[in-house]
Amino acid sequence: MSQKPKDWTGKSRGGYTGYMIFIFLIRKIGLRAAYVLLGFVSVYFIPFAPSATVAMWDYYRRSLKRGRWQSMWRIVRHYYLFGQTIIDRIAVENGMGNRFTYEFDNYEPTRRLFDERRGVVMIGAHFGAPVMGADFFGKYADRMNLVMYDAEHKRVKEALDRFGQKLALRVIPVGEDPLASILDIKAALDRKECVSFMGDRFLKGNRTFEAEFMGRKASFPQGPFLIAEKMRVPVIFYFSTREKHRTYHFRFHVIEPCEGGRRDGRRCFEAFVPLLEREVRKTEGQWFNFYKFWK
Repeated sequence: MSQKPKDWTGKSRGGYTGYMIFIFLIRKIGLRAAYVLLGFVSVYFIPFAPSATVAMWDYYRRSLKRGRWQSMWRIVRHYYLFGQTIIDRIAVENGMGNRFTYEFDNYEPTRRLFDERRGVVMIGAHFGAPVMGADFFGKYADRMNLVMYDAEHKRVKEALDRFGQKLALRVIPVGEDPLASILDIKAALDRKECVSFMGDRFLKGNRTFEAEFMGRKASFPQGPFLIAEKMRVPVIFYFSTREKHRTYHFRFHVIEPCEGGRRDGRRCFEAFVPLLEREVRKTEGQWFNFYKFWK
């Protein structure tokens, strides 16, 4: 476990071939077959995704203080849980949303914001499968925009296109021209739509905030928090986790925009970090951040 974990490059775990195999299994055989194959794939990733494995070893050993054997078992389980969320997402994108159930915490204040047709920024983290939310958002889904790094977006879109499918939510890709992405984000908020970000991952070279997280110094992207405060729109922090019987549990926290004062994103960021830490400690095996995170 001596290999140094790499910084994130804009692509999440799982390649084009993997998506194609699971799409085929889900459509031709069923979800159960995909889950069975996933058991073997989870063990395969231990030696063949070394940088991710090293990052998770650091997470379990240094941040969560787990023992050696316990950490090894939890890493295998971590890969399996991650694969389940990918399979579930593909299933929903293939019209199988009725195979899943959803539970919500604090959904009414969230729904009211959408009913009022206000521009909203949603900031989540790499828990569960946030895209699963497209199914329960129903009539609001066509006003939701998911900000996604271009490399990740292209990989997922290519696999889905082969089977005539498309992503459940509208995507704003972030590529080599960040100004174009910012203009797209501003246009969506001006149309009183929702723009959704991930607040726990950034590309090397981007501006970051630093904070004490899980007892260690960590960096977070400035962009989502800065945009939320500059645009003076309400912010919804949200986390989704997979529970028993194909149930996804969504938790929402609404923060209204502040009037006056500095708008450098720090107020919003400082509200987010303790919520994220609470979620990580509560559902440690479903935080899917497979990259070097702590200093």
